[in-house]
Formats: sequence, structure tokens, C-alpha cells
Amino acid sequence: MPTGGGTVVDAAAATGKPVEPPPTDAVYAKGKIQERLKEYCDAFEAIDPAAVQRVFPKVPMDALKIQLNGSKYKSVQCKFGEPVFVSLDPTAGTAKVQADLKRVYEHTIMTGKPETSELIATITLFRAALRDPWLIDSMTYKQK
Repeated sequence: MPTGGGTVVDAAAATGKPVEPPPTDAVYAKGKIQERLKEYCDAFEAIDPAAVQRVFPKVPMDALKIQLNGSKYKSVQCKFGEPVFVSLDPTAGTAKVQADLKRVYEHTIMTGKPETSELIATITLFRAALRDPWLIDSMTYKQK
């Protein structure tokens, strides 16, 4: 019975390009942490405290609900700068990063320019197991 008779060719030979090795645990973790920070900002921009809590379970919800009040703001912009990894242990599931954080709040009652907040955020993150998503454990701020 014929089996196709073809030869097996590896991906590098077929494309003429070398196959890149998979990313290291640290590189992979850094990418996932950056995605998580973007999700945090996306939740802020959606003015959705519950979405913020999904990525930052320990966030003080009472204060966040006051801060992210949909009747108070037309829009919120949130952007992290390039994070600096102070520490990262992908195996233990711990990380600490610092990043510039800029938020712009456009009030529903516009009396002037939007309110801008420029901070340096220090963020600790964790994950319970190797394949679990990274979550924000704590976040502290200082003025830029």
C-alpha cells in the first residue's frame, strides 16, 4: 500500500531560513507580563473596574469604583512605557517591574484640558502555576 512516497523535509530546508529556537522562559514571561499590563490599561480605558480587578485581584475596589466612575469621565487613556524588569523568576512565578504610566482623564463636564497623570509605577506580579496567567499583586506609584 503506498504511503505517499514523498521525502521528509524540515522547515529550515523548505524555507531556506533557519528555524528559531523557542523563547526562553524569561523571554516568554516578559512578553506575557507586557500583555497583562496592556490588559490593565485596556480595562482602565473601558472605565471598567471589574475588568481591572480580573488582572489586579487585590486592587482596592472601593477606591477604584470612585476613580473609574463612568458618569465622571468621557474617556480615559492609559499607557505604560517600556517596563524595566527589576526581578523575574519565571519558575517561581514572581516578577517586579517599573514602568512609566501615563493616564489622561477627559471629564464629562469639560472645564479645561483633560487631567493628566504621569507616574512611575512599581508593579509586582505573580502566577500560581507555570501555565497560569500573570496577575498583578501590587502596584505603587510615585510622581514622575
